[in-house]
Amino acid sequence: LVNAKNTTEKNQQRDVLNKVIAQIRLDTLRQIEQRRGPSPWHPDSTTGITGSQQYAPVDDVDSFGDESSDSDGGALL
Repeated sequence: LVNAKNTTEKNQQRDVLNKVIAQIRLDTLRQIEQRRGPSPWHPDSTTGITGSQQYAPVDDVDSFGDESSDSDGGALL
């Protein structure tokens, strides 16, 4: 009916196809939900580190063991 001159037939075909597409969407979403199911609750992190734990202060030393100031005057990244 793509080349049909009667717009009534085109509109009917469009409406039928839209209903079929809507039903396929619903069926697909239901199938996805049934297979996956809700995930059980779990904490965001399993490290055990919480904000209530106290940490020892970190010395003013960067990861290379040098003082934090840059000897050549450049900025630290």
